Amino acid sequence: PQGLENWRKITTLVYQYISLIANASDEQWERTFQECRDVSAMNFRFKGKESPFNYCSATASKMHKYAAKDILQGPWIYQ
Repeated sequence: PQGLENWRKITTLVYQYISLIANASDEQWERTFQECRDVSAMNFRFKGKESPFNYCSATASKMHKYAAKDILQGPWIYQ
């Protein structure tokens, strides 16, 4: 397995990424949040059709997690 052969390189990359995240400015976090929010809104808007049974089951399972007005869009909301 390549992962085991390259564990030092992978570990270095992981720590570099953690450092990048830790040193990000508030503006960078805000831009990242806005981009995630916009992509999520598009995913909701252009969500594909699913079987009625799956839709009903998934919607029912969200009833305890989201307010009544947010049940349909709950997983896609970024506030």
